[in-house]
Amino acid sequence: ALVPQLETVGIKTVLNGPTCWPSDGNHLVGPSHEKPNYWNACAESYGIAHGAGLGRYLVHWMVHGEPPYELMEADPARYGAWATKEWVQDKVKEAYGWNNFTAYFNENRPRARPVICEDRPQQNIVEALKSRGAQFGFSHGWETPNWFHSEAKDLKNEMASFNRPAYWNSAVKSECESIINHAGLCYWPFAHYRITGAGAAEFLNRLIANKLPAVGRVGLGHLITPTGKVWSELTFVRLADDDFYVTGYSGYQLHDLRWMKEQLKADEQVDIEDVTSKRAVLFINGPKSEEIVSKVLDSPVDLARTEFKAFQWRKLGMAGADVIAVRMSFIGEHGLELHCERDQVANIFQKLHEADPKLADWGGSAMTSFRLEKSVPLFGKDITKDHNAFEAGLDRFIKLDKGDFIGRDALVEVKEKGLTRKLVQMEVMVGEDQVDAFGNESIRCPETNKVVGFTTSGAYGCLTGKSIALGYVYGSERWVGGTKLKVDLLGKQYDLQVLDKAPMAPAAVRDRQAAKAAAAAATATSA
Repeated sequence: ALVPQLETVGIKTVLNGPTCWPSDGNHLVGPSHEKPNYWNACAESYGIAHGAGLGRYLVHWMVHGEPPYELMEADPARYGAWATKEWVQDKVKEAYGWNNFTAYFNENRPRARPVICEDRPQQNIVEALKSRGAQFGFSHGWETPNWFHSEAKDLKNEMASFNRPAYWNSAVKSECESIINHAGLCYWPFAHYRITGAGAAEFLNRLIANKLPAVGRVGLGHLITPTGKVWSELTFVRLADDDFYVTGYSGYQLHDLRWMKEQLKADEQVDIEDVTSKRAVLFINGPKSEEIVSKVLDSPVDLARTEFKAFQWRKLGMAGADVIAVRMSFIGEHGLELHCERDQVANIFQKLHEADPKLADWGGSAMTSFRLEKSVPLFGKDITKDHNAFEAGLDRFIKLDKGDFIGRDALVEVKEKGLTRKLVQMEVMVGEDQVDAFGNESIRCPETNKVVGFTTSGAYGCLTGKSIALGYVYGSERWVGGTKLKVDLLGKQYDLQVLDKAPMAPAAVRDRQAAKAAAAAATATSA
């Protein structure tokens, strides 16, 4: 025992006092997103136990301009204006009440939801999704449709489990199949910013490691910290030379806004407007996507992929609303992102379904299945402040030759020294067991049983029938495709194999492969 006397002295006094509990049970440690140079170190329900470590964490951030490691779950920026005193007062009762309960990966905490306020105007789209059987998650005040039940019924936590959820092999698989065979529609909340002004391009070019897209095009860029770690991931739609429509992850809305404002120089002519509560996005994917969108256009537009190409955007009139259509896809399937005013999203959602009754719904679980099958890492899980940009596999988005940007010197040094670990894709040999990696499971060397890495995300790939994981592995000899490893899942070790390519190719690649095969077959027939 640390204090042996406690075994014999007994309890002399019981002292009851107040403790600080935020709505999710985690503390608030880091810079304020509301006031410059104001720092938070509060809401510590276990202050004595955490005090020393969090003090060191906070001081490191103050001195070096970035935190020593990823601790987004404690960042004050995870709460915005939507988290009112009344909401916190209600939600915290749930957090405290569930403090000693088992928490499952796919658990849903329903109290004080949905959030409906000026900062989170989502009532109409939530009702539309609910009527179609959506089972919701929660992100920064927004409701997120994770998957769709066959009935308009809230299952709450009936299927909460550490194992592969029962709905994955049925509902989620059906969503994935509908997309590749016809088309599917997904609403998902994001953070949105409008960055304008004479200095906008120079400002953003300094912030990201990639080159900015040309006017009329779209590009992906990463905010890099001074030590070369990945602060965030953003999409840039360049509307004009000095006008950028920027989209990020909903949970990082204020986190990214704070970083941008911190990097803005006093004399720069740049305006950063947070338009998150005013904008919304629909993903429509599948071979029939363009045909369905065409039925809802206010005036004809050629949406053919040969005319409206990858990483381009177009302004469309849809169901009486102004839409920015973007030709890109996180899940690697043909389709469009449809960005509109938030008060129009529910109407466009309904009109698309009316235009084609076969149009399916899909959600975050199908998104996970698709991205893992195509080896697409997710920012916030596979890529965080714990990882530098090169070990995270972001090489094609890092342009060291473009000129100076925040973190460039650190990345040059990383490249010169070489990597000690790397993000790799793996197949988990689970057999008939209904279990998949989720993240933070130990990866081991089969010969020594020594830990040589860790998973960052994983799930069952519905279209390939494989249990897939992403994770960081130490030692370049283990990055080679075919390398055998082991992973700890729910108290059992499973064989793991490193993959040298994604189990499923993107739709555009599959199209080229099919065309090549057809041409070869035609040549063989004519011969």
